[in-house]
Amino acid sequence: MDSSYYHHGPISGGLVSNGGTQNFHDRVFFGPGEVVEDEYTISRLFCRIDYDAFQEKVKDPHTGTCKWFTERKAYGAASTTVPSLLCLIGSPGAGKTVLAKHLVTTSNSKTIYFFCDGKNREYNTAISILLSLIHQCVMMEARCGEQVNAMYRRWHSVLSTSYGRLGDLFGMIMSTSDPDKNESTWSCIIDGLDHCEAPEREKLLHVFAKGFEVDNSAWNLRLLIFSRPCEEIKTKIQTWENTRIQTFTDEAGSISNQSDIAKYIDDKVSMFQHYTLEEQTKTIENLKSTVKGSFEYCVRIIEALKHSSPDYAYKLSDIPLPSMDEMLEDVLDRTNPKQIALLQMLAILERAPSVEAFNAISQIRDGPFSEFFDFGGKADTIDHILLCEAALRVSNGNMHFAHPTMKEYIRKQMTESEVQQIHGKVAQTCLLYLATVGLETHSIAGSLLGECADEYMALLKASPFLDYAANFWHYHFENAGQDPMGLWHSIHQAFSIQTVRDLAFRVYRFQEQDDYIGGQSLLHILVHYSLVSLTKRVLSAKEIFEITLDDRDNRGRTALWWAVDAKNESFVRLLLETEGVSHDDRDEDNISPAVLAITLGHTEILRLFLESGRIDWAQKDKTGRTFLVWAAKTGNPHVVAELLGIDACVNTMEEKCPDQTALVLAARHGFKDVVKLLLEKNADPNSLDTESGRSALSWAAGSGHEGVVAVLLENQVVELSQRDAKYGNTAFHWAADRQRREIARMILDTTLNRDQSLAYDKARSLLFEASKKGQAVVLDILLENESLQIDPDCMLEGRTPLSFAAEHGHHQVVSRLISSGKVDLNSSDSGGMTPLIHASRGDASKVVKALLKEDVNLQAKDFSGLTAKDWAEILSRAKILKLIKDAEKLQRNSTNATT
Repeated sequence: MDSSYYHHGPISGGLVSNGGTQNFHDRVFFGPGEVVEDEYTISRLFCRIDYDAFQEKVKDPHTGTCKWFTERKAYGAASTTVPSLLCLIGSPGAGKTVLAKHLVTTSNSKTIYFFCDGKNREYNTAISILLSLIHQCVMMEARCGEQVNAMYRRWHSVLSTSYGRLGDLFGMIMSTSDPDKNESTWSCIIDGLDHCEAPEREKLLHVFAKGFEVDNSAWNLRLLIFSRPCEEIKTKIQTWENTRIQTFTDEAGSISNQSDIAKYIDDKVSMFQHYTLEEQTKTIENLKSTVKGSFEYCVRIIEALKHSSPDYAYKLSDIPLPSMDEMLEDVLDRTNPKQIALLQMLAILERAPSVEAFNAISQIRDGPFSEFFDFGGKADTIDHILLCEAALRVSNGNMHFAHPTMKEYIRKQMTESEVQQIHGKVAQTCLLYLATVGLETHSIAGSLLGECADEYMALLKASPFLDYAANFWHYHFENAGQDPMGLWHSIHQAFSIQTVRDLAFRVYRFQEQDDYIGGQSLLHILVHYSLVSLTKRVLSAKEIFEITLDDRDNRGRTALWWAVDAKNESFVRLLLETEGVSHDDRDEDNISPAVLAITLGHTEILRLFLESGRIDWAQKDKTGRTFLVWAAKTGNPHVVAELLGIDACVNTMEEKCPDQTALVLAARHGFKDVVKLLLEKNADPNSLDTESGRSALSWAAGSGHEGVVAVLLENQVVELSQRDAKYGNTAFHWAADRQRREIARMILDTTLNRDQSLAYDKARSLLFEASKKGQAVVLDILLENESLQIDPDCMLEGRTPLSFAAEHGHHQVVSRLISSGKVDLNSSDSGGMTPLIHASRGDASKVVKALLKEDVNLQAKDFSGLTAKDWAEILSRAKILKLIKDAEKLQRNSTNATT
């Protein structure tokens, strides 16, 4: 017996035979009274198999699994029909062989079995399979030995070399049993039939076909075939009588034995003693969502988890599988050129395609993959995917490697040249697809995804490879590693058509969550996809390739504009060095490429424009802005520094563009470093905007930019008391009015320190101004400045601050002055009017109320002899009159109580 070949065949149990050559000789009955010249010769012809190897090699089914198959209606129908054929189609690693073992060991009928081992294909011949099946029949029924002996006497050793004669013998055995005599039906399981070479598979199926012909219904056989997806097998058997074809996987990618996988995960992970209960639960959840369809992969990953930290349970893709390389090596050994091409392509793709997208690739006429992928539809595509052994799976309509390490493993098996070739083929496939779809697709209205979402999503659904093709063709082109002109024909063929360019760019922009802009030229496309090396070659022969340099898209943007927007320094340099490219074309928003570089802060790119020497840096755009103002607006000190190195830009510092200088603009927005750079270049610190007449200090103070204020205050030339033309406020007042107290204090301190001899007078003026205008914060800052020692009861034109505040109804200022404890509540002015009289005349009830809380003289009269009460009555101030009367009553009651 050839020990290098063993058959995963019948094991002990039920009516399933087992045993070797000697056992065969001892048990076989060749007929009564017959003399067999060489019984051992017959034995050796039919017994070449070590049946016990099956039990050693194939693992037992996990407890409680495999029941789903026998519970299927198709299995039940096949079990009650003779002859019948049930073919189970499943992807590699799904558990077909273990399921076969389950059926063999639990069978109540005479079961014969053959496993077509992919590693020993030379033994997977029709003759070897028939010899094995006949041998098993002889082991089970004595009459089969008689039939073998009779056939041998006729043909001798030639019998073992003819699949036709063996087929006749097998058919004789299957057809001579009599169901009416309660003889049990034969069950024959052929596992892995797809591993047989096509000619041998054809011969074997030819033998079985005889038993399913209408006039040969006497075959007492239930045939069960397990196979990977194989169109040849499916085509051959689907016309047979009583034939049923079942699959592990439906078109949606659902796996029939997923419940078995889930149970296996539950049972195995729950036994992990090095995991907490929470970690077990999380691991089970992650495994169930990750492991789809491949029982083999599930077993391997759980074996790895047994010896891994619980941390891996939360990142299953990082789990190292020691046997993964061995499994993949076995996968690749058993794959054909079509399957290898598929695996290599998927290893190169940037993201896993959907089944629909892959099917779309296969439909491209004269494409680079046409020789490998030529499918008849989605079902055929799925069959091809599942043929790639345990490396691939289909989940939710998408193709995936069973484990992330598989992609890297396959890449490592490829030479650099192979990788580049695949990249080139994928690039060409993308371009051909874009050209095909672009020619067939009508224009979509709307520049934003939200404006055309339904129409756009319908387009992607109808063209499943469009999204990938538009977003990744350039990536594969750049990695093709060949002369870029080699694929130029495909690029030119695709993008020389406006509708194709617009379609590709729309998909590209929507993917980036950007708006779509129509009218892209071929040069635009090359810029968008950053194909510098190709563009350089194309520009050197632009007349041949019909390249125009300054084409504008629908927003007036040139290729140079877009190169700046993409921060593509290499592309900008290339275009600036190309004769005929305009450097200063502005888009519809009046933004030139140089201005765009400034606003985006691209210092290196700006330097390229400065070095080009082809731009007038003193010019203004249509809005009246200079380059320096644009730079100041960005707040980028590096950009500003670059421009200040150009005399033409320095000379525009005092230009009001359109209504303010660069310094005012920078200060207004709080750009301290830019303000410092401009002052170092002697920018006028007191320049004003033309709208409100405010200075840089005024804007910075009012806006709360403390750092800018500090820089400006260091400049001795800056005017501290300058008032704006529109509101008449100083920077100090703007800060105080906006509650920027710290900034206001900084300005006040600087103001007083510049000329200390006038400090008190300046503070006194501010005090009266605050009283007149109701500037409570200013008053607070003045009164809390202990170094000033300002008298809140000082006089101006014979009046105190309290008198002015009361007259104007500023109750907060009045309250603050009263709280200082240093004011005369009954002081009178040149007309004899007290603060209370002023408040009564001005109908300032809140001020009156605040004064009445203090010890004020209610009977004080002005020079006309009128009291505050009199004025309230004369002017019909009812509310104030009531307040004063209540105060008088309170005083009388207090006096009486004292008396």
